[in-house]
Amino acid sequence: MRVSIICVGNDFHGDDGFGPAVAAYLSERYMLPAGVEVISHLDFGRALVADLMACEAAVVVGASDDAAAPVGSLVAFGTDDPDRVAGMTSTLDMNFADVLNLTRALGIDCSRIRCFGAQIDRERGLTGTGMSERVEAAVAPCARAIARYLGEAYWLTCVDYWAMTSDTRALVADPAAYARAVLDVRGMSDQLDAVVSELGVEPMPDYKIDEVIDRIFGERQAA
Repeated sequence: MRVSIICVGNDFHGDDGFGPAVAAYLSERYMLPAGVEVISHLDFGRALVADLMACEAAVVVGASDDAAAPVGSLVAFGTDDPDRVAGMTSTLDMNFADVLNLTRALGIDCSRIRCFGAQIDRERGLTGTGMSERVEAAVAPCARAIARYLGEAYWLTCVDYWAMTSDTRALVADPAAYARAVLDVRGMSDQLDAVVSELGVEPMPDYKIDEVIDRIFGERQAA
């Protein structure tokens, strides 16, 4: 199965660099399954339409803008959510809604597109170089959520080099903040207290935090 992870944004435009940062993180940390590729684009242009036409399923990653959302909060949604689609932002060319409209007009099924975004700092805007601190902190949880999604949706396993080698780059200085980001994107924010109560305050690997979240999620599903 051909799946494209399409990361959109310009890392010279502040928080718009979120998409490229996720692309770099995925490429550095994981061995992706055969048929899965990571693609970066500066903006939501016609090249993205061509990429969507060429794959069987896609993940689209980029900055998001929702006035009510906290900076750095993660969202995951399908293309049938017009408000979220409208919130996918970029500094150049077409917006994401235009891309989807053109793709559908060409007869392409958009139901197998899953989107992941991080809320930009609206006061700072998409200006300057470097992401705001909270958006940068959302890169790792987002990348790991994408790896998990590929497994759950398509049975595609991403091999985690850092977990295999106990790489210290997987250590999270603030486990509670990491857990909050993961729970947001998984729609489990109501489980934050239960997760945090088991984490403590000492740094720990993100994959260990994910194990705690998965166990609590499993217990909730079984209840």
